[in-house]
Amino acid sequence: MTNIQIRKTILINYFSAMVISLAGATAFAQDLEWRTDYAQARQESLQKNLPILIDFYTDNCFWCKQMNQRTFRDPALNQALAENWIPLRVNGKKESTLADVLKIRSYPTLVFASP
Repeated sequence: MTNIQIRKTILINYFSAMVISLAGATAFAQDLEWRTDYAQARQESLQKNLPILIDFYTDNCFWCKQMNQRTFRDPALNQALAENWIPLRVNGKKESTLADVLKIRSYPTLVFASP
């Protein structure tokens, strides 16, 4: 093989590996379908007889962003949550009524509520 053929083969293999890895990452990534309305989540919880997982966050909370980028990107966790919980995400500063009722004072806070 000539140097040009070797380089061509290396480039083809490199790009093939990139395409395969990107396609694999997309196929296995499962984002959790977060509800954003408490009343609707509560109704769905009663209909399906599943508990609610409420994730209280704020827009400028560093640890909220970390949990979203790391913890809630795990496909196994997301599958378990989707099958066994009604996931609800509430911005504690913008939708303060529920946060105040539950006395949420720090973020992130996870609340587990029965149906």
